[in-house]
Amino acid sequence: MNPRLLVSSLFLSIVLSASLKAQVYDWNPTPDKVDVLVISTHPDDEGIFMGSVLPYMTQVRQVNALHLSMTSGDYQAENGAPDWRREEELRAADWVYGFRNEPIFARFRDYPTNTVDETYDIWADGILGNGDSETGRELAANYLAEQIRRFQPEVLVVSDLDGEYGHSNHRATSQSAFEAYERAMDPLVDIAGLDAWQPKKYYIHQSQANGLGTAGVTFENWLFHDYTEDISIDTDGDGVPDATPRQVADWGLDEHVSQGSPDVSTVFRTGENFDGHHTEWWGLYDSTVGPDTLTSFEIEGQSYTNWARGDFFENVFDLFDLPTDINQDGIIAGDGTGPWETDDVTAFIAGWGTTGHGTNLERLMHGDINLDNRTSIADWQLLVESLENGGSLDLANLLQASQVPEPSSLLLVSIGLFVVGAKWRRS
Repeated sequence: MNPRLLVSSLFLSIVLSASLKAQVYDWNPTPDKVDVLVISTHPDDEGIFMGSVLPYMTQVRQVNALHLSMTSGDYQAENGAPDWRREEELRAADWVYGFRNEPIFARFRDYPTNTVDETYDIWADGILGNGDSETGRELAANYLAEQIRRFQPEVLVVSDLDGEYGHSNHRATSQSAFEAYERAMDPLVDIAGLDAWQPKKYYIHQSQANGLGTAGVTFENWLFHDYTEDISIDTDGDGVPDATPRQVADWGLDEHVSQGSPDVSTVFRTGENFDGHHTEWWGLYDSTVGPDTLTSFEIEGQSYTNWARGDFFENVFDLFDLPTDINQDGIIAGDGTGPWETDDVTAFIAGWGTTGHGTNLERLMHGDINLDNRTSIADWQLLVESLENGGSLDLANLLQASQVPEPSSLLLVSIGLFVVGAKWRRS
C-alpha cells in the first residue's frame, strides 16, 4: 500500500474511534449504593425486553438506577477488542432512558454460541473450544456477585432465565445473575473483601412467547408492570409531561443504530422485532419484604388472574416508621393553623405541588408521602386518613389561606432532629 494512504487510513481510523467515544455525558460520580441494578446481555437488549420500565424507574419514580451490560456486543469487533460503537450507542440510549449513572460493561466476549456451556467457555478466556466452561461460569457469577455487593441494590432486575428467545449468551447472563444472587448474600463467601448483600426484591423478565416461568424455579408471583402508557415524562423541560415511558424507551432504542434501531416489545402493539416478549411481564423470584399484592384484571383483551399490577417498588420504599410525619417531629398531628415545625398539615401545604426533590426524606418533608416525586391529592388523602381530625380539613381552603414558608429552609435543621429509629436511605 502507498505509505501516504496507509498513514491516512490510520489517521481516519483514529479519528473515527475517537469520535465514537467523544460524546460527553454529565454522568454522576460512581455511586456507593443504588436503588436498582439492571443486568442485560448485549447493547439493545435492555430496551427491547425491559425498555418501558427503565424510563419509568429513572424519570417517573426517579430512583437511583445502574445498568450493567454483560457484553459489549463485540462479536464483529477485531482481535477481541470491545466494540466502541455499540458501547457508545448504549451510553446514548441509557442517557435517553434517564440513567445518570454511566453503564458498566463487563466485557465478557459476545459470540454466537450454541449452548450455555459454550458461552461460559468463551467467557473464560475469549477462546471457544478449549474446555474451560466451568472457569467462565465461575468468573461470570463472581463478577456479578461482586457488583451486587459493591452497589448494594434494593431491587435486582435481570433478563429471562430462558434467554428471552433462547439465545445462549442471554441464558448465560441470567443464569450467572441467578448464581450471583445466592453468592452475594452468603457471608461465608469472600468476594473482593466486600460485605454480603441481599436485594430486597429480585425480578426476572418473563416471556409470553416462551410461557411463564422456568423449569425448576419457583416464583413468588407474576407482575404486570403498569404505568408505562401514562403520559408522565416531561421531555422538553416545560414542566408538563408529554411522553409515556414506552415512547421514551423507543427513542432510547433509536440510538442503537448499528442494530437497526429496534422497538420495545409490549402488550400494547404488535409487529415489533420481538413480539411476545413483553416489557411489562415480570416474575418476582425472591423478596425479603413479602410478595406483591395480587389481583385480577384485563388489559388489551387478555385476562390476568392472581397477578400483581404495579411496579417493582411495593414495600421497598416504605422507609419511615411514621410515613405521614411530614415535619419529622415524631408526631402526626395538625390542622393547618400551627407552625411548620409542629403542624404536619402546615408542612404539607408548604410543599403542595412541588417536584424534583433528590432524596426520599426531602420528598416526604415536602408532602410527597407516596414518594412518586410530586405532592398531590393522592398524598393529601394519605395524610387525611392518618389524622384523627382529617375529615374536618378542607384542602382548598387551606391552600387559599396559606402564607407558610417553603420547608426547604428548615430541612437541614429537621434532619438533625430526625428520629434515630426512622428507616430511610437515599433514593
